[in-house]
Amino acid sequence: MIFLFTLAAATAELPCTIHVHRGPLTLSKFMELRAAPFIHALDRRVNAEFAAMATRNSLLTSHGSSLLRISTAESYTGRSWTLLSFREYVDGMVSAENSSGSETLYFFGSHHEAEWSELLEIYSQPPGVQYADRRTLSFGVAGMKSGVPFHGHGAAWGEVLLGKKRWFLAPPDTGPSLQFDPTESTHSWVTNVLPTLNASKIGLRQCVAEPGDVIYIPSGWEHATLNLANWTAFISVFV
Repeated sequence: MIFLFTLAAATAELPCTIHVHRGPLTLSKFMELRAAPFIHALDRRVNAEFAAMATRNSLLTSHGSSLLRISTAESYTGRSWTLLSFREYVDGMVSAENSSGSETLYFFGSHHEAEWSELLEIYSQPPGVQYADRRTLSFGVAGMKSGVPFHGHGAAWGEVLLGKKRWFLAPPDTGPSLQFDPTESTHSWVTNVLPTLNASKIGLRQCVAEPGDVIYIPSGWEHATLNLANWTAFISVFV
């Protein structure tokens, strides 16, 4: 489900400006759409089993003692890494509203494959995502107002399994126009910078995704995320 989101700091409704594709995603349709970001809206039952195993209680039961080599949310200034258990991460996973991107621990793709492979095997790549490399599956969970500051990489898919995630995407070479400090949090940028920008002029696109929404990010598109639930579970796979 894609919906309007009211940003308290800007006191304005912000419609989804990322194209949403509904229905079958054939190879020809994917080739037609892939030049720009789009969201493939799926029936959330596609990964209902995986989502059930990705709840807070379920993961603490199955992986609470698993050790994580976990990094901070931002990567521009060189990530710092911390070794802790999944339970310790969850216990410390609080609102990132007042934490910088270089201070916030963020569990995403930093798990040891042997310990998490059984869970990841349950994940069903939705129709269309088969054009990605399953070996690059990266799973994560995070709390309210946490997220990843703007960054870019090769093409990728990202699916929300539980909770809500707000996506921001901008075309290649528009980074300076976004006026973001990579050491700061996405929440700080949304609150202090976004209201001052002309989003349409710089090509900024945004949308809030719920379970079953799969976003395609073309190579080189700068993007940032902001989680909007106390427990948001998500997974990405890189083309």
